[in-house]
Amino acid sequence: MNDRRTRRAVLGLAGTTAAAGLSGCTGLLSDGSEARSGATDAPDDRETESPSGTESTPENATERSTDEPAEQPKESPLKLEKPDGKISSVSVPKDAAKREYPVAGTGTAPVRVTLYGGWKCPYTKRFVLDGMGDLLEAFVEPGDVDLEFRAVPYSDGEPFHGPDEPGLARAGQAVWHGDPESFWSFFAYVFHNYRRENGWYTADRIEAIADAAGVSDDADLDAAVESDKYADLIDATMKRVRSIPISTVPRIVVDGETYTPTANPGGTRSAIEAAVRKAKRK
Repeated sequence: MNDRRTRRAVLGLAGTTAAAGLSGCTGLLSDGSEARSGATDAPDDRETESPSGTESTPENATERSTDEPAEQPKESPLKLEKPDGKISSVSVPKDAAKREYPVAGTGTAPVRVTLYGGWKCPYTKRFVLDGMGDLLEAFVEPGDVDLEFRAVPYSDGEPFHGPDEPGLARAGQAVWHGDPESFWSFFAYVFHNYRRENGWYTADRIEAIADAAGVSDDADLDAAVESDKYADLIDATMKRVRSIPISTVPRIVVDGETYTPTANPGGTRSAIEAAVRKAKRK
C-alpha cells in the first residue's frame, strides 16, 4: 500500500465534526423502548466522559508558552495478532460493490439478518470473538443466511465509545466500498486487536490494521475521514436504530425481531434457525 500518512490524526478529530453534521442521528435510546420490543438488554457499556470531552488540568501543571507548540505524545509500536480464519475467510456477494453496507454471504440467501454493533463496544467484541464465527459457519457458509453489519458509532449524537469510533466506522465503510473482499479480514483484525482507550484508533493505527488485513489502496480512507463521504450511510443506520428500536449493542435483527447474541446466544441461534426453516418451506 502507498503511504497514507496524510491522514495522521484526522480520524480521531473527524468524529466530533461528524456528530455535529449528522443532525438526523438520534443516538441510542435511553428510555427503555427496546424492552417493549421483546429484546433482552445487556448492561449499558458506554463509557462515562465529561460533557466537554476535555480533561481537567492539574493544579501543579506548568503553564506552557503560547509561542511554543505542545509536544505530541509518540505512539507506541503497534503489535498486531492475526485472528483465526472463521471471520476473515467468509465470502462476500459477487455484487458487493452495489451494496451500501458490509454483507457476509452469497447475497442471495433466503434469510437476511442484521448485526448492529460498535467497533469499540466491548460487548460487540465479546460476540465477535466468542460467537460470531460459529453463526457464520452454521448459517452463512451453507448459503442459508446473509449477514449484514451496521456500525453504530453514536449515542444521542455523540461518539459512542470515544471520539475515535466515528472515524473508525467511516474507515470500515471505506474498506467495504473500496475492497469488499478484504472487509471481513479488516473487521476480524480490528476486534481481535481491540483497544477501548479513547483516541487509540489514530489514522496510523487504522492504516496498520488495514495493511495487516491485506486491504488494497482502492479503499479510499481519505474520502471517509476527510470529507465525511459515508456520513449519509451512518446517518441512515442511526435512524434505523431509533425506529427498530435498539438501545444497546450488539443486537441481531431477525424477521424484524431483535435478539441479544451475548446475553441470549441460544435464543438468537434458535431465531435464525426458525427463519431458515420458514424460508425453506416457501
